[in-house]
Amino acid sequence: MYCPKCGAQVPDNIHICPYCKAPLPAVPLPQQEPQYILTKQQNPISLFASYAKKRICPSQHSVMILACLVLLIAAILLLRPLFRPSITGQWYGDLGIFHFYSDGTGMRNNQEFSYRLSDDQTEIIVMFESGGAETYDIILGRDTLALHYQGQSTELHRVK
Repeated sequence: MYCPKCGAQVPDNIHICPYCKAPLPAVPLPQQEPQYILTKQQNPISLFASYAKKRICPSQHSVMILACLVLLIAAILLLRPLFRPSITGQWYGDLGIFHFYSDGTGMRNNQEFSYRLSDDQTEIIVMFESGGAETYDIILGRDTLALHYQGQSTELHRVK
């Protein structure tokens, strides 16, 4: 039989529980094991693990993992523009010194210009006040700016 106070299994012929010292009824209780009552042989971790095994099936684990991956990919895509290098600032190289300002204007060797950067940051159009324009293919890094113009290539470096 089982002790009604602590749930421990005890022999049928005793009157006091050897574990909690509670008096036992004269008529034994029905022989069914209580669910999820801790005994000296069980610990809370193993009890929780056995309960979790019964409640979560492998397909639920797969759904949870997939949901986490989807959230991670969404976060990366949403935060990516925050870590994209910026063209604004001062750059120097063989073509001289370039200043790119955040308002779309700039200077090259003391000559003012306006510029437009493509959405994918692979091309920049520089329009000079004299009416001329130059289109550069670019590769923008954190501290380097590679320019390709009319078959010539040069690299500018960010002034820190």
